[in-house]
Amino acid sequence: MISDTTLYAAIPGLLDAFPEAERERLRRIQAAPTATSLAACREILRRWPFDRARLRPGLGPTIPLHCSDELLTGCRDLAREWGAPLQTHLAESRVQALAGPARCGESLTAHLDALGLLAPGFSAAHAIWIDADDIRRLADRGAAVSHNPLSNLRLGSGIAPAHALHAAGVRMAIGTDGANTSDSQSVFEALRLAAYLSRVRTGDPRSGSRWTTSS
Repeated sequence: MISDTTLYAAIPGLLDAFPEAERERLRRIQAAPTATSLAACREILRRWPFDRARLRPGLGPTIPLHCSDELLTGCRDLAREWGAPLQTHLAESRVQALAGPARCGESLTAHLDALGLLAPGFSAAHAIWIDADDIRRLADRGAAVSHNPLSNLRLGSGIAPAHALHAAGVRMAIGTDGANTSDSQSVFEALRLAAYLSRVRTGDPRSGSRWTTSS
């Protein structure tokens, strides 16, 4: 995962919430330069020593708010050039959902679409705080969503609209996220929880079984 914007610069108004003396210290924290990160990614892709049919390197601009448009489009271009998958943590938290329009003038999903990142090789981790327009964009572009129910509940991030995503034709995957954010790396446990949670969102006791079977 790479970024070129620190947390304090990524969230509108966050830096202003700190005392002035602390604000100056936080301003001095800098992420690696955009060009440096992109050059490192290019070198990794160029020198990849393994069979790409079995193990492929991927690009991970960590969270759209933590990445400049230059970094996002640079990752997009590298992914196209090298046939590499591209993933970002999209709309994982309410903060991201609110900060996206404040900074970009539109949802983060719409902004990624405008930059040309949404495509068959793109996957969005989490995708909790998205609306019907975001879901349509993901489906229309052939993008995928990695559903991480254990992590989402562990962190209190929310419940992803997995049933709505699946019904719209978005390709779905099950993820566990890191052990420190989910307390488990079992994909089977994550799949079982995903089926249960889909019923919570729809109110239909059959929806979880349909979603799990068709996935």
